Amino acid sequence: MLIKRLFLLLLLSLLLTNPVSAQAVEYPMYVVQFGDSLNSIAALFGTTTDEIIQLNNISDPDFISEGTPLLIPGLDGISGELRKVTISIGETYFSIVKNGNLPENEFVRINRITSPNEIHLGGTIILAELSQDQFLSPYFTIPSGTTLLESAAILNKSQNSLIQHNHLMGTWDYLDNQVLYSFKRDITTSLFPINSPVQEISISSLPIMQGKTIVIRIKTTKPLSITGSLNDHSLNFVSIGENEYIALQGIHRQADPGLTNFNISANDASGEVFKYQQDTLLVADYFLQDNMLYVDPRLMDPAITEPEDQLVISLTNPVTQNRFWDGYFYKPLDSIDCTSSVFGSIRAYNDSAYIYSHSGSDFGVCSNNLNIYAVASGIVVFSDFLDVRGNSVIIDHGWGVYSGYWHQSERMVKKGDQVEAGQIIGQVGTTGRSNGAHLHLEIWVGGVQVEPMDWLTRQYP
Repeated sequence: MLIKRLFLLLLLSLLLTNPVSAQAVEYPMYVVQFGDSLNSIAALFGTTTDEIIQLNNISDPDFISEGTPLLIPGLDGISGELRKVTISIGETYFSIVKNGNLPENEFVRINRITSPNEIHLGGTIILAELSQDQFLSPYFTIPSGTTLLESAAILNKSQNSLIQHNHLMGTWDYLDNQVLYSFKRDITTSLFPINSPVQEISISSLPIMQGKTIVIRIKTTKPLSITGSLNDHSLNFVSIGENEYIALQGIHRQADPGLTNFNISANDASGEVFKYQQDTLLVADYFLQDNMLYVDPRLMDPAITEPEDQLVISLTNPVTQNRFWDGYFYKPLDSIDCTSSVFGSIRAYNDSAYIYSHSGSDFGVCSNNLNIYAVASGIVVFSDFLDVRGNSVIIDHGWGVYSGYWHQSERMVKKGDQVEAGQIIGQVGTTGRSNGAHLHLEIWVGGVQVEPMDWLTRQYP
């Protein structure tokens, strides 16, 4: 009995001096990306900023730099590096689950998905980081009437590998025209059937945003006539090489955020041979508010403004098949540092409500001359005086891209002139509905005004 009691005392002593360590919790990790904040990261993962700060011992919550690894709380059972991914063309709930390196139940939980219909082009999802040889990609579309065994023979793969990679329950668990997935190292990356005449569709700048220029590219296996629409605007495709097509389309600065339409149709001599549709996410941009503006009331009268607007719309709608510009757009003035009003700013006139939106960028004069330069090569389609826009010039740069220059004191080109990038086309003035000398520059793409500074700071297409 004494020995037993001594043993118990010794055991208790050991427990008190060497407590059992709690099992370490393994948290998933997220690397801060450009534009992230603690608030946006917390919202992305369904947690709070306080929990992230506490877990990561962050001393200055107002400063987190791009590339900083953060442990993410509240995701029990999930580990490894997580990444934020934009849903691209042709991706579905089914394909993303296969590519995501997360079990389906964890993918659903971490993304708080209640229905597969919540997966939309341009949306953001969270996936686990993969090594290059782990990615599953579209490989083969089962032709109508073909068995899985026949498909495996065509692909020179085993049925078991197809069943495993595609989460099938057996050889019977497939549908005609179902896309089969395999490892990326084995395949091309087309999301469309091998026998499809369209093999690739790409769309820039996802999610699409108010006021931006969107570029859509299509590759086909043969010459086709391509049509389509984006946000209810018809897409005008031009050929840029053998079986390659491109369309540029502006998104209106006041377009409704949310889901919008994106569809493509392709025809050959026999009729329609391809059709594609996918709901696309359109997000809002942030626009500043200008001070109240006071102008001649006559120039706010719809009897004057509406016919003039319709004239400009008619001039900027045709799509010239040739592209006249190359590279970045040229500065319209010697200096564009004196910006007096930016694109999309919210406006009010003569004590009205703030119901107007600025359609271009206003540049004041901060150089030693008043020269206005063509931003790119093209053909002058309009040079005349307008009541609201004053002395105005519109240049067609091809592919549905136009530039407009309002309020000039003097126009130095005429309709039909072919101009070069950087050529003087006029002088800064204050004609029309203007409160001071400045250049109002507009860029139109696909019949829609877009952010001019985008075209001055990046190359399109």
